[in-house]
Amino acid sequence: IYGQEERSKEIFGKAHAIRMTGYLVSALIGSFIASRLGLNAPILFSAIPFAIAAMIALSMREPSIHKGPSESRRYIDIAINGTKYFLSHKKLRAVALDATIGASASYFVLWLYQPMLQKLFVPIEQFGFFHAGLAGIQILIAEIGRASC
Repeated sequence: IYGQEERSKEIFGKAHAIRMTGYLVSALIGSFIASRLGLNAPILFSAIPFAIAAMIALSMREPSIHKGPSESRRYIDIAINGTKYFLSHKKLRAVALDATIGASASYFVLWLYQPMLQKLFVPIEQFGFFHAGLAGIQILIAEIGRASC
């Protein structure tokens, strides 16, 4: 929120908790859908909230925070300048690489445990409970970390 930058940690923390709760709930719903319609169905159904979010985002107006006339720039110029800035800053590249590796590792862990569950003859409708458990652990760890700051 413009003018309330000091609250960013609190706001982003709440956003993370809401996102993880969404993962937890969607895992349970996804396992139900997968057991009835097949393993590809939850992925196909995940397009629905993205489409709704896109429509909401496209319908929003950007709030005006500048008093004078705003600078009009083409998106290609912004992309080129952003890429140049990214390539010229070693620490930024390291942070981006770290975030990419971390996100990729967590993403693949969520998908690699499912074949293991299948080998253990766990019914598909119970996959969501395992995923929800992992999301719950992540929420718990995030809350412990936030409380210690």
